[in-house]
Amino acid sequence: MAEHRRIRPEAVPTLTPRATPPAPYRFGDNQHTLLGVSDLVFIDAVGTGFSRLVGDGRPEEVWGVDQDVDAFSRAITRYPYPRRLVGGAALPLR
Repeated sequence: MAEHRRIRPEAVPTLTPRATPPAPYRFGDNQHTLLGVSDLVFIDAVGTGFSRLVGDGRPEEVWGVDQDVDAFSRAITRYPYPRRLVGGAALPLR
């Protein structure tokens, strides 16, 4: 999720490297956002986030290690070059 902070138009100023106090937080402009210089496409693994099977899709086609890789590969190659991939999740990287 750390990478996602870079793309938001607003950010919470922190006191890094010191600890940031607890909420409530105030938001400010994110001077490092990538929104003005990139086209972003977010892909959730099927069954997570807003991603769902559609049409004749069957769970066994997408749920599994090899199936997960295949589903992501097909989704990524639908978009034209150039591509830069950033992975992230609430849990370890996929």
